[in-house]
Amino acid sequence: MEASLGRFLADMALDPSHLAAFLQDPDELMKRVNLGEEERLVVQSANPALMSDWLCTERGGPASAPWNCPVLAVLF
Repeated sequence: MEASLGRFLADMALDPSHLAAFLQDPDELMKRVNLGEEERLVVQSANPALMSDWLCTERGGPASAPWNCPVLAVLF
């Protein structure tokens, strides 16, 4: 089963060892946690707007009410 992008990002924010592993070898960590190919591309883009869009659309969250998305609340 593929890991979700939201879970992956939350783990990096909450677990220093997860963040350290990402900084050391991002591709290895994304493979190890079984992040899907599309989600890997989103992470590799390093584009916060794309990540927010991914998390706050039908792929990962409430597309009809993006202002309720916690990621957008942090960015604005």
